[in-house]
Parts: sequence; structure tokens; C-alpha cells
Amino acid sequence: MRMRPAAGKRGLLQGRTGMDLETTRACMHAPRSESRSHVHCLPVVYTRALRDTFWHGGSFNMKDLTEEKALEICGRSYEERGLRKLCSWRKKGRQGEAYVIPNQKDPGRWRPIAPAWNAPTKEGAKKVAKALYCMLGCLARSLHFNVTSTEDAINRLAEWNGRLKQSYGVLVASFDVKSMFAELPHEKIRESVKWIITMIQEKGYDQVNVNCRGKRPAMGRKARERHYSVLLKKVREWIEYELGHSFSLAEGEVIQQMRRIPVGGHTSPALACILCTWSEAMFIHDIGTDRERILGMRLMDDVAVFVTFLRKRRTRCVKPVR
Repeated sequence: MRMRPAAGKRGLLQGRTGMDLETTRACMHAPRSESRSHVHCLPVVYTRALRDTFWHGGSFNMKDLTEEKALEICGRSYEERGLRKLCSWRKKGRQGEAYVIPNQKDPGRWRPIAPAWNAPTKEGAKKVAKALYCMLGCLARSLHFNVTSTEDAINRLAEWNGRLKQSYGVLVASFDVKSMFAELPHEKIRESVKWIITMIQEKGYDQVNVNCRGKRPAMGRKARERHYSVLLKKVREWIEYELGHSFSLAEGEVIQQMRRIPVGGHTSPALACILCTWSEAMFIHDIGTDRERILGMRLMDDVAVFVTFLRKRRTRCVKPVR
């Protein structure tokens, strides 16, 4: 079942969703491993979930502002930070209307979504998101677990498997990163962005050349023809701006996200991957020479870890696993 944003003064579901308030139930299919479906009573359950998430969840603060005033504050800060060099401020842009959707695997949990498809800064956010992914791709693969596709994971596993000796065995663990977007503090996000920018600068780069028409971005020391040059210092300023001005609308009221990555923004997936990559790099650094015995792969929030051990001395595998 897919849900759309709340409709503000016209009601939680009526208006933008096209759903009549007289509709009292909706069916949500369970995962394939389960043979049942979940039924939610609407709009009562949805209203409670919406208010528990935005009013009582602790990650959002209600602001005594109108939408126009919030846009004015964001626009003024946008100009003061000099971000117009990345993209002009869209005067027709508006704050996204936040909504919640039930977790497919756990219908009792609801995920907040703050769409940014009509944000005044959406064009600049697309450029910064591509720049972040390009920076992530420039890091040495031995530093982190991040993979970009299934093919990339297969190639990395085949390369690692080719270096194994017959006297070694392999332990495998797979899991999901829970609350990947929901529990990431802003301070850690800032530190991870600072870390990756420092890593790229040490390679001698100071900008990313981005082509927003689909061509792959590339690191560079000078501008390219028909590309937008995104300076690394502007990337950091953009992230600071987004974290400090993540305003949305919920039930017609202006709210500001104080914790978590702004779910629904163009840069959100890249920021989540960079923070995980930073944590993985710290882990690999801490285990020292044991890093040669570990292969980790992570595709967004799906993680697989491979650990080698000597077949004759299986207890040696305990140290890296912990």
C-alpha cells in the first residue's frame, strides 16, 4: 500500500491523496516470506502514526512560522552562504509535505518521508548528490564495504576468493543496518563529510565536475566543458545548510528536523552511505593486520561480512568477528 502526503487544512488523507475519508480500511501486503496481509484502519491509525512521528518522536520540532516565513529564512541563509554559485534559488519552490509510510516488515513502525521534488534548491541538491557519490567512488576499496551494484559485489568477492589458500575456511554473516536514516545524528554526518573531503583533498583534487544530464561525474583539478564545477568546500557548506534548514510541512504546520538524515532529500542516500563508509574505515583501521582476513560488502543497508580462519585453529576467527 502506498500513501501520499498529508493534505494540511483539507484533511489528512482527503484532497491530495484522492482518498475519501469514508474509506476506513486499507490492506498492506506482507513480505513474500509471509502468507498474510495487514489491515490498517484509516484515517485513525494513520493520524496517530503521523502525530507520534512528527509531534512526539523527538526528531522534529514544531515551528511557529508560516511556510512563507520559513522559505524566507532558508533563502536568506542560502544567499549568505554563497550557494547561488551552485544553483539559483527557485522562487516557485515550496516545502515538501511530510508523511509517513508503514514498514513492510514491521507494520507497527512508520517511516517519515519529507519529499523534496519541489524544493527551491532541488537542482543544486542533485549536483551535490552526484558529487558525493563521485567522491565515494574515489576512495580505495580496501577502506570500506560499500559496493555500487551486484556486479561490483561479485567482482570483489571473486577477487578476494582468488587470494584464499586451501588451508583457510570462511565464516559468513549477513544482516541489515537497522534505522539507517532514522538514527544518524547530525554531528556524525558533519564529521563523515569532513573526513571524505579531507581524503579527496589529499589526492590533490579540489572539485567535482558534474554533468546533470546523465553523464558520469569525475574528480578534477580544473573545470570541464559542459560540466558544472562543484568545489569541495561548497559541498561541505551545502550539507551544513541542509542539516540546519530541513523544514517541512505536516498537517499544514511547519516542522524542522533536528535529528536523522532528511529522508526524501536528494543527498540523503549519499550521506547515509558516507557515514557508514566512515565507520567502516575506522573499524578496518582499528583491527590492524587482521584486515587481510576480512571482506565486507554493503549495498545501502544490506551487509555481508566474510572472515577467514585456519581450519586447524578455528578459535582464531573469534577476534575479528567480535
